[in-house]
Amino acid sequence: MRNVRDATMEDIIRVCGRLRPEDRAEQFARLPHSSGAALADLLLQLTPLVIGRFAICTPDGEAQTILAAYRGGDGLAQLHRISTDRWDDVSRTVFVFGVRHFVPEVLRPNARRAECSVMTRHTAAGDMLRRLGFRASGIEAQCGRGGEEFTRFVWTSNGGRDV
Repeated sequence: MRNVRDATMEDIIRVCGRLRPEDRAEQFARLPHSSGAALADLLLQLTPLVIGRFAICTPDGEAQTILAAYRGGDGLAQLHRISTDRWDDVSRTVFVFGVRHFVPEVLRPNARRAECSVMTRHTAAGDMLRRLGFRASGIEAQCGRGGEEFTRFVWTSNGGRDV
């Protein structure tokens, strides 16, 4: 897909260093630091667990979003998405890529269940996850270091049905 590539170390460092305010608040609420460089280092340490990690770029080739799935256990994937303040320039591409490629080609063959948590007040993130087939599965109260509330979202290969 045009404007989507495997994320490089440089892409991850770039996006982590230019997080939009919503993503900065969400990421750093659950980490012991507030450094883009430390976040990039953490994400790069997860490289051995990558199922798929992509950079979504503006037409000029600059990475604006990193979308990733990491192995979290047998049949489990942990999702992660961060963006710069140019999210509006790539949000449609992220959604189309998610529907056409990420869910069917990355999640479906590699996981029975995928999870991610978003800050509850970050409603646009929850809306996008729902459109990608995720469902809210619970509230993580007092989860951030400042008492922030998060919502856990889940995708399952059987469409979210309890079996």
